[in-house]
Amino acid sequence: MKKKFYGLIVFLFIYTLVYNITFTSFNEIIQYILNPVLWMFFALISYVLLNKNKLYKHETTIKYIIISSALLHIISFYVIGIFVGFTNNPYSVTKTTIIINFFSILLVIGLKEFIRNIYIKLSNSKLQFIIIFSLFFLSDINLLNIINSYNNISLIPELLISDIIPGVVINLFMMYICYRGNYKSAIYYRVIVNLPLLIFPIFPDYNDIILTLFKVLFPLFTYLIIENKIEKQERKVPVRISNQFTPIKWVATFLISIILVIFLLGIFPIFPTVILSKSMYPNIKPGDMVIIRKCGFNEIYIEDIIQYNFNNYKIIHRIIKIDYINNEVITKGDNNNNIDKYPIKREQIIGKVEFKIPFIGYPTYIFRKIIGRNNKNIRFGV
Repeated sequence: MKKKFYGLIVFLFIYTLVYNITFTSFNEIIQYILNPVLWMFFALISYVLLNKNKLYKHETTIKYIIISSALLHIISFYVIGIFVGFTNNPYSVTKTTIIINFFSILLVIGLKEFIRNIYIKLSNSKLQFIIIFSLFFLSDINLLNIINSYNNISLIPELLISDIIPGVVINLFMMYICYRGNYKSAIYYRVIVNLPLLIFPIFPDYNDIILTLFKVLFPLFTYLIIENKIEKQERKVPVRISNQFTPIKWVATFLISIILVIFLLGIFPIFPTVILSKSMYPNIKPGDMVIIRKCGFNEIYIEDIIQYNFNNYKIIHRIIKIDYINNEVITKGDNNNNIDKYPIKREQIIGKVEFKIPFIGYPTYIFRKIIGRNNKNIRFGV
């Protein structure tokens, strides 16, 4: 059994490497036809040679939590998208392409989780778990992009955020689900989460950071809910403590957390900014937090305080003149003697200050000042 286990693992490693290397050269043939057929073959061989039916008493509980979490993921993903805006789905959603994507994406996802479950049930050492994780992580990422990033270092942070970190988290989570339950729960989660991308014509216009937050935080909170539920069933946690961590409270905490993070990142139409300079003193002091509302050129007036981009810096100054002919404004810091040297074009305007919250941003102000003393290239305002 052990030789068969490692033999299949090595075979799958070789195939995964070949698939990653040849993907770009034979895109349609490999992705849409050969890859699904080969994963069906791998699943059949793994089942015949290695499968051992094991029942786990928490399978029903895990399945219920997984389906609920995946549905909540989709609902919150698209509801929050209302505040951000939508863009066209990167996948084609014609009837033909939907069928092709079901076969080439969802079927492959299901087969991978089926095979992962068989291997997890046979594993009894850390080394085997590491090997299984490495195999399926490698099968989920585009290896060529990672290889190419070594020739272009600027691509590494983007790959970490968009591919590597989500890949690590989702594969660890799927291993946990297979270990605690079975492949069905793992398939439910991945299929439900990925299904809207294959059938909806629109997609929330999130940046990579927000997409990664969804991919990382939902598995984390789902894991916590499952563990709490199982420990409660096994009476490993006192009732007094377990009652403080009910699924409803976990869900509420999660939604509040992700909305707060998205708000702080400036994705919503309103967002906070901490003042770091004295240019608007005394009306707005360093350490104050202001709430900015995104707006267009036609929504601003003289005496409004606006935030705008200037030479890769975000500056907050007051409008003292509006030139509607050239679509630009003249600005000035309340504490500055002279008006700003250059007029601000309409495309540079981010939004205007709606109100301020005194002192709440002071820790950020102190932190940035400390960094600034050690780095002369950091500038705090104009």
